[in-house]
Amino acid sequence: MKVKQNGIDITDYVTSITWSGSAEQVSRTLSYNVAHNPTDSNFKSPTAVLGDIITFYANKRLYVGIVTGREKKSEIGEITIDSKDYLHYLIRDKITATFKNTTAETITKRACNKVGIKTKNLAKTKIHIKKMLAEGENVYNVIVKAYNKASKKNKKYYMPVMSGTSLSVNEKWKSSGVNLYLNIEEASYSENSDSMVNQVAIYSEKGKRLGVVKDTSSINRYGRYTEVYTKEKGVNSRTAAKKLFEGITKEASVKAIGDVRAIAGKSIKITDKSTGLTGTYYITSDSHTWENGIHTMELNIEFKKTRESV
Repeated sequence: MKVKQNGIDITDYVTSITWSGSAEQVSRTLSYNVAHNPTDSNFKSPTAVLGDIITFYANKRLYVGIVTGREKKSEIGEITIDSKDYLHYLIRDKITATFKNTTAETITKRACNKVGIKTKNLAKTKIHIKKMLAEGENVYNVIVKAYNKASKKNKKYYMPVMSGTSLSVNEKWKSSGVNLYLNIEEASYSENSDSMVNQVAIYSEKGKRLGVVKDTSSINRYGRYTEVYTKEKGVNSRTAAKKLFEGITKEASVKAIGDVRAIAGKSIKITDKSTGLTGTYYITSDSHTWENGIHTMELNIEFKKTRESV
């Protein structure tokens, strides 16, 4: 691993690093500790100030961010430096614009251009949005709103991420390529019906109820959980409504030997006989730690079974 502060290698002073993110959190973050000894005039540790640029490498560049916080104690010990990637700027920067007859990827590029953020690898939806207004909205919300409109039609899910100082938008839940089997240190498991949907009422744009689709066996077992679907032009309403069915949500946490490919928004394969965790799971949050030459990770994961036919 390697840590640079404003382009200067400070790895030798760093005692531990935590790199983390969440599918629900805007920015990925990086926190690290550096050795600190204020009583020894010969001991010089790097001094980070707010706004410094932090770059982190683990075989390849994983992260570029800005120092947003630091904690320094008077006693001998460590200084903690906190940083966020450049995505946090898109929460602060607001725009007003009207977008017509264009795609989510084009809206994203135009919105980012307005605030000087470069883009690359924007997930292609090829779905045209008739009209979308942004009135004093932050750029991040504009991007999410545009991709959500596309998501309603193609049933795919998207996640804005930073690639260095450029914005990318990835399709959620694609494989991380990680298969956990022998290197699991700890695991826990739970299940709930909080997100269950087993009945969907279909309505016209004017609010007239047109019909309903049901998962009868699920309703008989768990009770009725109803969602609403509004009919779309050129879309089979019953097929689209059935795609809203959701089953039991299985959640778990796993601690294992680290693999930088396992990050929030990706999926992972797990085989753990002690908890019964076997299959493909979504990574909802991740925390990777490097300390004493060892890389470990803690993942929160879930498995949602979507019933597409009844």
